[in-house]
Amino acid sequence: MTITTGKGGHHLKQRLIGASVFGLGAILVSAGVGLLLFPTTGVVSGSPSQDIPPFTDYACLDCHTDEARLKEFAAEPEEPEESLSSGPG
Repeated sequence: MTITTGKGGHHLKQRLIGASVFGLGAILVSAGVGLLLFPTTGVVSGSPSQDIPPFTDYACLDCHTDEARLKEFAAEPEEPEESLSSGPG
């Protein structure tokens, strides 16, 4: 889009861009203020962690952090198999 009106065409384009950016900023600020002043319905206020029941099932946690059980159920490390090829290449 090229707007030219003689010698001042460049300045007119800059003014239009500046006014557009300023207007968009004003609209966004107005929308933010509107959202703060008029809360929307269906939005739960407060912390989401308030809705989560406390953790009470420690069976898995106890089993997976018990060092004696981990060593008991640990798999034996496998020894590396001997390579089928011998020598270079």
